[in-house]
Amino acid sequence: MDQKAALEAFEKQKKQRLIIGILFDLLGMLTYIFPAIGELGDLAWAPIAAATFFGMYRGLTGIIGGSVVFIEELLPVTDVIPTFTIAWFWVYMIKGKAAKERFLKEHSKTDSDTIDITSIQDNKKITT
Repeated sequence: MDQKAALEAFEKQKKQRLIIGILFDLLGMLTYIFPAIGELGDLAWAPIAAATFFGMYRGLTGIIGGSVVFIEELLPVTDVIPTFTIAWFWVYMIKGKAAKERFLKEHSKTDSDTIDITSIQDNKKITT
């Protein structure tokens, strides 16, 4: 992936994570619609939200954030905290330059970084 394509992919990921984060924060708050059974819904929602968070951010951010999301969803009255949106703000606004550099490093590969195995296979003679 060339530099321009990697930058476009980074911006796309950034927007997608914001949208997903806002949606998951809203879903986490839906339990307030049903006060009596809402906390039971949080028991089911907490591991889903935590796993999703970890899948979105990975690494130390994913581990810490996923743990915070899990605890936040289980504790009463804390559902109003927009944890996914706060994490997005942290990753892309506060630590934005580092996040972009890490993404580009992972996704900007040159032709010399890959091996064309088809040419190796074509030149190999099979003897029996």
